[in-house]
Amino acid sequence: MKSFTDLPDDALLRALGRRLARRRIHSGLSQGELGVRAGIAKRSVERLEAGRFTELRTLLRALRALGALGGLDGLLAHVAGPERRRVARTRPTMRATRGAVRR
Repeated sequence: MKSFTDLPDDALLRALGRRLARRRIHSGLSQGELGVRAGIAKRSVERLEAGRFTELRTLLRALRALGALGGLDGLLAHVAGPERRRVARTRPTMRATRGAVRR
């Protein structure tokens, strides 16, 4: 298999979907069970495993439910010192709507 860096986007999404499905099956979970654990719809799990577009948050929730977020640690490994702390402490954006404030 080619390296992920060599794959076009569609092929990369399909490859990630297959790996997610293998991890779910290895964990003994159905798509519905993973959805419940991750707090996402079964249809979202189906879309992830099929390599279809979904929100990054959905992927993160599925990976967390499968105990597979550890592999993402390297993404911020190059951020050092105070900057890393600043990234980690970023607060959610506040939006005002017709006199009310929501997060």
